[in-house]
Amino acid sequence: MTAIPQTPEEIDARWLTETLRAGGHVAPDTAVAAVDAERIAEGAGFVGLLARLRLEYARDDPGAPKTLIAKLPSAEPGSRALATMFGLYEREVRFYAELAPHIELRTAACYHSAMDVAAGEYLLLLEDLDATGLAGDQLRGCVLSEARLAVSELARFHAAWWESPRLDAIDWLQRGSDVFREPLRLMYPALLPRFMELYGERLPAPIAAAMPGLDSYALAVIDAMDASPTTLTHGDYRLDNLFFGRQGAPYRLAAVDWQSVNRGAAAFELPYFIVTNLTAEQRRAMEMDLLGLYVETLREGGVSGIEEDQFLTDYRRALLFMLAGGVITGTTLQATNERGVALFEAIFDRFLTAVTDLDALALRHE
Repeated sequence: MTAIPQTPEEIDARWLTETLRAGGHVAPDTAVAAVDAERIAEGAGFVGLLARLRLEYARDDPGAPKTLIAKLPSAEPGSRALATMFGLYEREVRFYAELAPHIELRTAACYHSAMDVAAGEYLLLLEDLDATGLAGDQLRGCVLSEARLAVSELARFHAAWWESPRLDAIDWLQRGSDVFREPLRLMYPALLPRFMELYGERLPAPIAAAMPGLDSYALAVIDAMDASPTTLTHGDYRLDNLFFGRQGAPYRLAAVDWQSVNRGAAAFELPYFIVTNLTAEQRRAMEMDLLGLYVETLREGGVSGIEEDQFLTDYRRALLFMLAGGVITGTTLQATNERGVALFEAIFDRFLTAVTDLDALALRHE
């Protein structure tokens, strides 16, 4: 095999022929005659580069994929550095190579995965779900039926891995707390002045006043969450990473972008979905219904000891932890187009509104 391509344009017909043959995805005498790469999903993600590959073959092969999604590291230096620091690229390659066949959430089939950690090179060739599903739109939000489907599928996924001994057998799977603890401890104090310079005027006065000590509270939340039940978490469960199955599709919902998969407390994942994906009006109308649905689905999946009142408290705590994490991402990640800027601003404003609506700051004194 040749070296790992570093841009979509480097994925040529010869490389694809060798790769698809080696993986058994095309017949031994099938050859890719031409490939057209179109960069997609710009502004939907911040640390990856996606391209749709349209393939033409030298002869007809009914089982050969006509399109593929290529995923590579971001070309933006700050985003790439942040992803490398958190191990996002390596984690996603390992997920598709080792874990994807065993999870309960539908995800894209993987045709090829490759990485050279020392060189910082990574590549995934994935199923193009656009043919069978409709991608979510985080800026638009979603209707109640879509949100309920996403939350119920998330709860079933969590229930299947709840306190599972299978988690201990995956040596590369980090605890979410371990991923975030050191960056919060080391980077938050240094980056807070820049964060306040960039966003301070947009912060409600109570939140602005709380920012200097929020890292200490967030670290305490991480420690408390370490004592709570552990499950497998997606880590970036949001509408831009979800596909809703079209009529006749073999799935109702599929989740992509597994760069942040880890083991951790479920109370982080539900508020992340609800708060970042729904407009303030949508969230206020759906929030308690979705929280109740999530808890009930966990119970149906065999999870015991979950009470809605305590889960709501953990949900509110998680908002403050994620707000603290925003100091790091907000000063490190860069949106590279209009949609990315709009998405970042929407997420930021939704977090601020939710913190205020749920009086999350009051938890610091309890």
